[in-house]
Amino acid sequence: MTNPLLEISDLSVEFGAHGQTRQIINGISFTVERNEIIGLVGESGSGKSTTARSVIGLLPPTGRSFGRIVFDGNEISMASAKEIRSVRGRQIGFVAQNPFDALNPILTIERQFFNVMRAHEKISRKDSRARAEELLRSVGINDTQRVLAGHAHELSGGMAQRVVIAIALSLDPKLLIADEPTTALDMTVQRRVLDLMREIILSTGRSMLLVTHDLTVVATYCDRVAVMFRGDILEVGDVQSVFTDPQHEYTRALLNAAAGKGLTTDGLRERGPSAETARVS
Repeated sequence: MTNPLLEISDLSVEFGAHGQTRQIINGISFTVERNEIIGLVGESGSGKSTTARSVIGLLPPTGRSFGRIVFDGNEISMASAKEIRSVRGRQIGFVAQNPFDALNPILTIERQFFNVMRAHEKISRKDSRARAEELLRSVGINDTQRVLAGHAHELSGGMAQRVVIAIALSLDPKLLIADEPTTALDMTVQRRVLDLMREIILSTGRSMLLVTHDLTVVATYCDRVAVMFRGDILEVGDVQSVFTDPQHEYTRALLNAAAGKGLTTDGLRERGPSAETARVS
């Protein structure tokens, strides 16, 4: 049995200002297995995004994390800022909720690809462009020359998110962290982008931590799910088990609310590892 790609143990996060601190994440533990998509689901304010950002050192200056984070066999929780920057991008890619916040409005798309690649390896402009064109085609963008020569404001929301995904994949990371990556998109575009992300992740042997509040997204795209509430992980397990036999009352409440909006468990297939659902608290 192989070790998890990402192992989070007893992770806590607190924010402090003016001599006062507030704990946001309360000693949570879960794993991301190799070649799987795990959904981190919960209501707004439950701590999902804070958890995801703590893994790659993107907490704001007022935030501090404690606990153990092991990525691909190496502990990164005690890494320096320089060391975590070498992991972020190269080994762990990140896709933010709003693509227009992630893209630089001044630089061309081609220059943004080049800057990301050049930050981690020696590469020529010619080779960077060739790789960028290949990546854009892989995410369904065929008019690569126009996109690379343009700027973020010239793209639609769906196109911009595809560009952000391509940039996140430009250094061939083993893990992609996607923080509500389609919230700003309409339903049709959302489905296309998520279909694309799942296909890329699983066909290339990568893994993804998908942060979402949408149980329908989890049911459709994830292998396992971790349910989060007020800074705690309440339940972790494969999607089939959690959705058909939830062990925590909060999970049941989420599923009942989602069922009222059309979510059904009909046709849920067995996904990912056969780990049993575990009640954590």
